[in-house]
Amino acid sequence: MGGSPVRLGAARIALGLIQGIALYFIEGSIDSRLESATAKFLFVPADIVVLSVPFIALFGLGNMRARTLFAWMSGATVLLSLLALHDRLRQSVDPGRSVLLAEHGPSTMLIGFVVLGGFIMQAMVTAGDADRRYIATYPRYFEAAWKLALQIAMTGVFVGLFWLLLWLGAGLLDLIEIRFLRRLTQDNAFVYPATAVAIAAAIHLTDVRADILSGARLLIQSILSWLLPLVVIFVGIFLLSLPFTGLHALWRTSHAAVLLLAVAGVTIALVNAVYRDGAAGGAASSILRIGAAVGVVELAPIVAIAAMAVALRVGQHGWTVSRVLAAAAVLIAACYAAGYLLALMRWGLGLRGLERANVVASFVTLFVLLALLTPVADPARIAVASQIALLKSGRVTADGFDYKYLRWQGERYGREALEALAADPAGDGAVRAGALKALASTGRWEHD
Repeated sequence: MGGSPVRLGAARIALGLIQGIALYFIEGSIDSRLESATAKFLFVPADIVVLSVPFIALFGLGNMRARTLFAWMSGATVLLSLLALHDRLRQSVDPGRSVLLAEHGPSTMLIGFVVLGGFIMQAMVTAGDADRRYIATYPRYFEAAWKLALQIAMTGVFVGLFWLLLWLGAGLLDLIEIRFLRRLTQDNAFVYPATAVAIAAAIHLTDVRADILSGARLLIQSILSWLLPLVVIFVGIFLLSLPFTGLHALWRTSHAAVLLLAVAGVTIALVNAVYRDGAAGGAASSILRIGAAVGVVELAPIVAIAAMAVALRVGQHGWTVSRVLAAAAVLIAACYAAGYLLALMRWGLGLRGLERANVVASFVTLFVLLALLTPVADPARIAVASQIALLKSGRVTADGFDYKYLRWQGERYGREALEALAADPAGDGAVRAGALKALASTGRWEHD
């Protein structure tokens, strides 16, 4: 979709204003005491759609054809609506309250996964439209993803500075007892539209000044690429020390998998900072190319140890929401590790197969996120089923079972499981008592 910078800017500002006004009315409607639970329920998908879909247009205007943009926005609207409905229906509720009147708004997990999945899809659709093909060339993906990431980062800085100046101005006027700006910045009727317009303006400014983004990208990639040797050294010391220290100290921690996955993520990012779009990677210095190759070799054992850490915890204590999410992250990291290792084995320091590995891993990430946001692999559903199985098998005693975990982190599945335990006439009395106490609790960490 083409157009002059002025027209595109006006369109983005108008879209931002409409989005801000819509969010104000939607949030106000959800917060209000609506008589109809169904009406309140229907505002949930509207909330996530209005919060998310306009950004597809804001980033897509001027960067993809109108028909592609319309198709992408339409598909996203349908998918987000369905995911939001599931997100609402899975949430836990208090006794006597309708499921439709549970805590309003999309969950943190839904918002986080939509942001990540939306970023990947926006870059893929933009690149595919530019190449006029479903699977774009890797340089297109690389360019689209980096541009989008930098636009988001700079937009965040712009909006932060915008509000900082408003608060400074309000404070300055307060000194002479002029309060209108202070009251304005505290009124949601101003906050929502003003923030949305500021975001739209920032996206437009970063879109029309592609030269600034290009320069920033090269600078960031250069800085990141020279951090890779440092990470490679630290990881190398860790891996070479394991035969002497063993894994027992690692297993005693409760965060080994998370830390190892973070190291894997950093390694993946830094290897890509060296490789870039493929053409630049071949021109990198020998130190950086060797560092990237060593980083690829180290990635496999790091991911393998993270998988062992998750498997060990699951074997000991069953699945929990955090362990399901960690297992999903391990699966994604394993795709990168396997693809990178194959590229190294085939192409040596050139790592020419990294492009295919990155594209495949991106699709895997999308499928994993979709599974986690649906009943297919809902973390709460899996966790509740696992914990109940441990209890019924006798591996966890009635006194040692964490009933409150089901109540406060098992969402609707946990509550239903507790209700079933409490209502089972043939069940253990201690189990029924524990379930009833958890159902009556008012907080996860309240004293018994």
